[in-house]
Amino acid sequence: METLFQTDHGPRAFAVGDRIVFTRNDRDLGVKNGSFGVVEKTDNDQLRVRIDTDGNEKARSITMMPDHYSAFDHGYACTIHKSQGATVDNAYVLGSNTMDHHLSYVAMTRHRDEMRLYSEPAALRRLERNHDSETERSTLHLDHTHKRSGPRR
Repeated sequence: METLFQTDHGPRAFAVGDRIVFTRNDRDLGVKNGSFGVVEKTDNDQLRVRIDTDGNEKARSITMMPDHYSAFDHGYACTIHKSQGATVDNAYVLGSNTMDHHLSYVAMTRHRDEMRLYSEPAALRRLERNHDSETERSTLHLDHTHKRSGPRR
C-alpha cells in the first residue's frame, strides 16, 4: 500500500520496498545528500528507511517525519555527478554525447558486480575516439555491435 508524502520535489507516493534518495544533509537524521535507502515502513506521518551501506558500515534504519524533513525522492536512478563516491552492486549507465573521459570513468566504476552501458552506437564510438592514449583506449574498448529489430529507416 502506498502512502503519499509532500516532498521538496512535489508529492510522492512511497510503499515498502521503494528506493529512496536523500537530497539534503541532515545531521540529526544522520543522512547526507545523495545517500540512498529502502523504505521499510510507511505511516501517514512518517517513513522508516534502511540506509544503504558500503558493506563496511553497520546497517541502520531511521524514522523520519516528512513534515520536518522533506528532502527526499524516489531513488531508482541518479546522475553521474550524484553517484560520485557511491558503490552499488549493479550500475546501469545511459551514455550520451555529453559524456567525456572523466564522466565515463566515474559512471563505469560505481559497481561491485555488474555494469551495463546503454547508448547509441555513435556515442560509444565518440567515447572511444576521445581517449588520448592507447592504454585508456584499451580500458574502454566497448563492444557496440547490436542487432537491429524492425525495418531499416
